[in-house]
Formats: sequence, structure tokens, C-alpha cells
Amino acid sequence: MLAELAHDEPSGPQRARIAAASRSNLQEARTGSFAQAFDQRRRERMRPLNLARHVTRTHRRDDTSARVWRSRCTTVEATPTKKGLPVLAEGEKLPKLTLLDDEGNTIATTDLLGGPLVLYFYPKDDTPGCTNEASQFRDLYTSFTKHRARIVGVSRDSVASHQKFKTKYSIPFTLLADTDSKLCDAFGVIVEKTMYGKKSIGLQRSTFLIDKTGTVVKVWPRVKVDDHAEAVLEAIEKTK
Repeated sequence: MLAELAHDEPSGPQRARIAAASRSNLQEARTGSFAQAFDQRRRERMRPLNLARHVTRTHRRDDTSARVWRSRCTTVEATPTKKGLPVLAEGEKLPKLTLLDDEGNTIATTDLLGGPLVLYFYPKDDTPGCTNEASQFRDLYTSFTKHRARIVGVSRDSVASHQKFKTKYSIPFTLLADTDSKLCDAFGVIVEKTMYGKKSIGLQRSTFLIDKTGTVVKVWPRVKVDDHAEAVLEAIEKTK
């Protein structure tokens, strides 16, 4: 029995290898534990930083969403970058310009002369005030022609818009498409407006009565639509 035990007992070299292996395993265990502890401490230290980064990213997303929402809900009014010249006064001459009429033909302002010329500027086709004004001139058109007076409306709408407007309301007189605003600027009807506390640049409703020589004889710089056509007709009758 003792012989068997003696036989199973490790030899010197074996004991050395076993001891080395034990030390290696212990070292690995210690190293693994240290690494786990280090990773745990590092994660704990990084947690506040990661949270701050998350909050920042969330804030940025929320801020971006808010800006997008505000941009969608805010109506930006496009306006010209400058006002026109001072309004044309009585005694001044009709500016010599060319532009398109409601049939797409090029027409010179001097072609409009020959008798009294009613040149009225209005903001936009087929809007309540402008439709009212055009309808008044339409209803009194025969009375104007008796005095050889010519009625011409001007806005910054397109030729196509003018054609629809004329057809819809049976407007018998010429409409000029001043799409680049050169005639409006020359007459000084592009002004700064204030509406609901906001300033913008737009066309001010105005009418000019011009004699056959091209001289401005009467100006209505801020037209009130009601009974305006009748007032213009009366002014023509008084100039006779």
C-alpha cells in the first residue's frame, strides 16, 4: 500500500509544473477580476457623460423639430426689395414705357393717348376690392366713351390672369400686365404698407387722369373703391 502511494506521489519536476500552473491560474483569475472591476468603474464614470450626451442629442432633435414646425407654421410674405419713385403728380408727363396688354401684345404708353386716359392701378385680379372697382368702370363704360375717354387697368398680374379676370366679369377695357413693376414704379404706386403691425411693400390702389397730350391732370393716390368710377367720370366732365 505504501508502495502504491509512493508511486502516485508526483515527482520533483511534476510538483514544480503543478505549482507553476497554479500560480498562472491565480494570476489569470486576479487579472480577470481586476479587468472586470476596471470596466465596471469605467462604466460608472462614463454614465453621467453618456447621459449628458443623450440629453444633448435629444435637445438638438427637439430643437430641430421645433424649428421645422415653426418654419411650416410661419407664413413668409414675399415683398419687393425697394419702393418705387414718388407718386406722379399733377402737371407731370406720362412716362414712356412698353409692356404687354391682356392679349399678350406689346403696347407703348404713348399709344394710349388721343383723348382723356383713365389709368388706374389695382393690387390683384379677382379679389373683392379690385373686382368691385373694375365692375364700376365696366358699368359706366358707355358714359366714359361718350367723352372719348379710355379706361386702362394696371396690375402686376400675368397676361393669363388678366384674360381670366376679363372673361369672368365681362370687362370691356384693356388691362396691362406690369409683371416687372416698371410702370408701377414710374408712377410711384409701390409703397410701404402696414397691416396688423407688419410692414411690407405693395401696390397702392391709385388712379391717374391724363389728358390727350400726356399730362397728368388729376391724381387719386389712395383710392377708396366705393363710387370711385363715378368720381373719375365727374372729373372728366369738369375738365371739358
